[in-house]
Amino acid sequence: MMFASHVAARHNALWSIDGTYRFWWHIWPASIALLICGWIYVEKPGSPMASTSAQWGKPAPSADVLAGSRVAGNAGRPATRLIAVFPEKLRGDAQTCYSNPPDKARPIEACARMIGSGMLSDEQLVAAYNQRGRHYYSLAQRDLATADYDAALKIQPDTPAVLANRSLIFMEHGKNDAALSDLNKAVELSGPALAARTRLYRATALAALKDYDKAIADVDESQRLDPADSEGYMARAVIESRRQRYDAALQAYDEFGKRSPAHIVTALIGRALTLEAAGRPAEALLAYENVLKAAPANTQAITARDRLRRNGNR
Repeated sequence: MMFASHVAARHNALWSIDGTYRFWWHIWPASIALLICGWIYVEKPGSPMASTSAQWGKPAPSADVLAGSRVAGNAGRPATRLIAVFPEKLRGDAQTCYSNPPDKARPIEACARMIGSGMLSDEQLVAAYNQRGRHYYSLAQRDLATADYDAALKIQPDTPAVLANRSLIFMEHGKNDAALSDLNKAVELSGPALAARTRLYRATALAALKDYDKAIADVDESQRLDPADSEGYMARAVIESRRQRYDAALQAYDEFGKRSPAHIVTALIGRALTLEAAGRPAEALLAYENVLKAAPANTQAITARDRLRRNGNR
């Protein structure tokens, strides 16, 4: 019991001081959130802007709706074909709305002008609300983001990308049942290109509700659909840690680190935390020392290493 209390206290302390720890432990799919949010709209077959060859849930070749996502490979640049689907008078605003500068004021204003123009089709209006919601979300203005997602869903209730976006905010506020309701719809409606990540969102909500078997089943299916996405291993690691299957969690953290070298420090920290939770302090100490080899100034690892040493671990 004392060990559990110690782990909880350490978790709370790290949560307060370490943004990376918060990012990965609480909402590990937040990194893919900005990718899923990049789906501007998801076209149903027969939509005026849909290609006849486009699958439901998959962006049509005639309108690249993955502006700025890694799937489109645009590295944050608005897609020319996306901008072209908007009315000519609004294309300047569309260009700005779908840009991603550090200062979000101009993109938000541009999105607002598009929304208020009276010139957008339903699909385009949903797109603009969703994009403005993205900007508000990135500024941590959750109420405004929620209002935009709600507005989009009033127009088109069956838009899986918007449902998935809104679910993140529900989860952040502990409204996991509401998040699960949105995600059940999103999973059902998503085509192959979106389904893998939508299932990772749902795994998050299921894990928060302690339905770990279903959460892992969603991770399994997500990884089957998109084996190249390293986020599935992070999801698996967090869920297995929470249900105290520590060896499985360690294996998943190791795989995540191999597949996502840019986040190796996060993988090593997750490994160290898991080893501590498993009651293996000597191995945890070694894991924290490995963190410091990769990131010598990491305060989280320094604090944990020094604490373990004070407790007699070498």
